[in-house]
Amino acid sequence: MIEKNNQETRESQNGLSDRLISIYEKALQIDSKDKLLLIDLGNLYEEKGMFKKAIELYEKSIKLGADENLINHFLVRVYEEEEVYEKAVAIYERMLAKDPYNIIATESLSRLYLKLKKPDFERAKSMMEMSKNIGFVGDLKHMAEEKEERKLFDSAIDIYTQIIKIDNKYSLAYNKIAKIYRVKGDISKAIRYYEMSIKFNKENVNAYVWLGILYALCINKEEAIRKLKTVINKKMSRSINAIAKSIYNYVKSEDYIMNNKSDQNAEIRKKGREIEKAMYNYEGALKRNEEDWLSHFYLGVIYFIKDLFDKSRIEFRALMRINPQSSEAKLISLLKNDIMAIED
Repeated sequence: MIEKNNQETRESQNGLSDRLISIYEKALQIDSKDKLLLIDLGNLYEEKGMFKKAIELYEKSIKLGADENLINHFLVRVYEEEEVYEKAVAIYERMLAKDPYNIIATESLSRLYLKLKKPDFERAKSMMEMSKNIGFVGDLKHMAEEKEERKLFDSAIDIYTQIIKIDNKYSLAYNKIAKIYRVKGDISKAIRYYEMSIKFNKENVNAYVWLGILYALCINKEEAIRKLKTVINKKMSRSINAIAKSIYNYVKSEDYIMNNKSDQNAEIRKKGREIEKAMYNYEGALKRNEEDWLSHFYLGVIYFIKDLFDKSRIEFRALMRINPQSSEAKLISLLKNDIMAIED
């Protein structure tokens, strides 16, 4: 009797899973680039044991700009089920290249190296030793992230600085400090720390994109183009490439030069340290003239840089309403579906 009930439950769950897959497949026919649909459908195929299909959907979602860290965990899970340990190892090694203090990757590699066709005992042992040694830095990083979430930015910077004293080549710590200075509006320091981050991790494409945006705002055209071109040449995910290409083309345009020349706050923006002052000036200008589309654009960019995303959307909508044919409005229109892919 119990076995019969269990079988009926399994059949019911399988039927529900099949119906959900059918619904998601039809939804993807309407929008094949919906990252969340791809991930959810991948989860469903994984639950049914259709691992190759799940992998295909997970990998496609990454190319479209989904959270790579999240999807990598799904992929590793599937690769382990399929006993394709080499691919699972490759993912964790990429994660470690980005963050040498990633405890999940380190502990997993110590186990997976032993499951390879030719078990790598030395590297497994090395990972075991490393797992013991990274705990302190991991604890500091966790403390800094908690301070960040509570907007205790100076305290967070102090802790990340302590991490750098332990390992002065730790790219992620420089990246974290850069983000904090960006959010605080000190663009000069944000640029300095993003530059340090890419010095020690040349694959940190998000830092290159942020540098392109920050240099463009500070009217350093040559550096902005250089950084964005690096991203384009790396041919990363579709979303990151689309962002870099769109901004690159705008910075190279005549409108970028002309509109910076006509903007009264251009000299303030060039200094980098006084972005907050420029922000207040744009806000004041819009109180006097709500139809000042260029102020809406620059203010939206500053809000975006400071992670004030709701405010930036309001300014960009105003820009597109007032002057939809401007290069700036066209840029925002191109970016709107991809821009969140550069979150640090």
